[in-house]
Amino acid sequence: MNSVAGAGKTTYIVKRVKNLIDTLQVPANKILIITYTNSCVNEIKQRINIPISIYTFHEFCLNNIDFPYNFSEKNNLDNLSYDMEIDEDFENFYNHVLPYTPFNFQTYCEILNEIFFYSDDSKKIKLESKYFTGSKKLKKRNDFFPNDEEWLLYRNKILEKLNYMNQGINLEYLKLLLKIEDRRDINKMYTFHHIILYTIKNIQIFVENVLNKYDYIFLDEGQDLSSLQFQIISAIAEEFVYKDTGEIIIVGDIYQSIFSFQGTSTDGYIKFLNFIEKLSNKYNKPIDIINQNKTYRFGGELLKFINKNFSRSHTSIEKYDTKIYLNPLVDNSVILVKKITDTIKYNLNKNLSVLVLFEKRNTLVNLLEDELEGENISVKINKKISSKTNMIIDMRSLILLIITEKDEYMANFLMGGFFHIQEPDFYNLCKQRMGTLWEEVFKKYINKLEIVTLKNLKENKNNVKNFLDILESSILNKNIIKKYGQDWIYFIHNLKNTLYVLPNIYNILHFLDGNIVFNKEGNVFLSTIHTAKGMESDVVIILNANSCNLKDKYFVYKGLPFIKEYYIDNNYFNLQEKQNLYYVAVTRSKQYLHVFGKGLNIQKNTLYDIISRWKTYN
Repeated sequence: MNSVAGAGKTTYIVKRVKNLIDTLQVPANKILIITYTNSCVNEIKQRINIPISIYTFHEFCLNNIDFPYNFSEKNNLDNLSYDMEIDEDFENFYNHVLPYTPFNFQTYCEILNEIFFYSDDSKKIKLESKYFTGSKKLKKRNDFFPNDEEWLLYRNKILEKLNYMNQGINLEYLKLLLKIEDRRDINKMYTFHHIILYTIKNIQIFVENVLNKYDYIFLDEGQDLSSLQFQIISAIAEEFVYKDTGEIIIVGDIYQSIFSFQGTSTDGYIKFLNFIEKLSNKYNKPIDIINQNKTYRFGGELLKFINKNFSRSHTSIEKYDTKIYLNPLVDNSVILVKKITDTIKYNLNKNLSVLVLFEKRNTLVNLLEDELEGENISVKINKKISSKTNMIIDMRSLILLIITEKDEYMANFLMGGFFHIQEPDFYNLCKQRMGTLWEEVFKKYINKLEIVTLKNLKENKNNVKNFLDILESSILNKNIIKKYGQDWIYFIHNLKNTLYVLPNIYNILHFLDGNIVFNKEGNVFLSTIHTAKGMESDVVIILNANSCNLKDKYFVYKGLPFIKEYYIDNNYFNLQEKQNLYYVAVTRSKQYLHVFGKGLNIQKNTLYDIISRWKTYN
């Protein structure tokens, strides 16, 4: 099933599963759902509320094959470092990159951990970079960011490091990663990617295990399959067709394929159509290919614009008469941020949810986040609470624990940034109280030095300066820095500068309570377009909608138009995926779409330009 945005793909899966169980009496343990992310897993579990197998693709593989190695989800390399050895490749990296980092690495292992983290996930770099407005000045973070001269000396060096890491894997970086992978092989420590490779290597055993377990397999977000995952699903599908034992239902939207950096491809749908056609002919079995063009999310002006400009046709139940508004960018960032903030506040006052989308985090997004928090509007960034709010929550948990010694605060403290314990039913375990607060429960989860620190903090609860000094030099502080990095250091720095004259930690608590921002009228999400996939909102605001051309020459395959992809100066331009990205962006909106951009040229085909011309002539 290839369905447009808002067609209810997940709803279809939920209804179909319930019908299989309730009407056709299919045993729940014979049904499997595979989806793309853990958040999608949780959403489907809540909506179905039936104990069936719902996995991400990697969980699906792990649960159906005997993986004989140590699986390291967090890419922990603690066992990979033998000593302080530095070979030629590493020494080159050490001399040319690490001088530009504020981190103080003590061991070879720590450096490997940091480098490997960047290779798997660039989110940390983006998180750090949000504190900078550009190469010329440091961004102010309300009362929680320092402006001291010592830090400013690091500024440009850190920005160089961020820019270097965000360019991707260069030759030197690749050499070092290969050595890290060698260490992984020696120690048999493997990650998600290795699970997929191992599954393909043992595909026959894997497919047999799957067919013995399940009669119905639903694959959500099918357009996001990587080439390796496609091999696995194809092998299962062929066995299902050959043995005629069950059904495999793949649901997705080729025009929402936007994850090429994770191995997917916009031509994946073409490959899959070819595979389905060959499979049908080979076994003389009918295979349904359904194109669902009806959307339940948007209508009106947005529906007409998409049908005209995104090379596909939609119908709508017209639940909403979705309006499009163009907002020209201005050079003055203060005025621009104020204009965006006023738009958000106006819609929140109408009890509408607001989703702010951007392709990459930049200065404008940083300033907007600060402005919203300054207006006491709670912000979720990429579906998560902001770092500042989380730090305040963790500090409150520590203080409340020391003041009250209540079990619920102990649970919040141990599950928060200081420890981040995530054992099943841990919260209930704390509420049941295993014994004396400072002895029995802590004895199980933290060491003696950490207990001593907590006791010292408790003894100094009536002296704010001593309290913060003890915390800053303690092992607890080292624990939480692992989560927040430099953010936490500056957070404590500014607490000390602001609150050192206060008499006791009750005053710190009062101060923190005044700095947690809440928004009772609605919700505001700041998100990259990639992360917003699957979301919807009453109001969508797209920032910087003039970053690239969205139209070029098309080719048509199986009745579906695609943009040609090509090379220029050895650079690969995937224009179809770029158009897909902005299709995802505009189709998150239910009632109002606000687009901020600057029309550069009548010849341009940026999102802002296309909308501007379309509104002029329609």
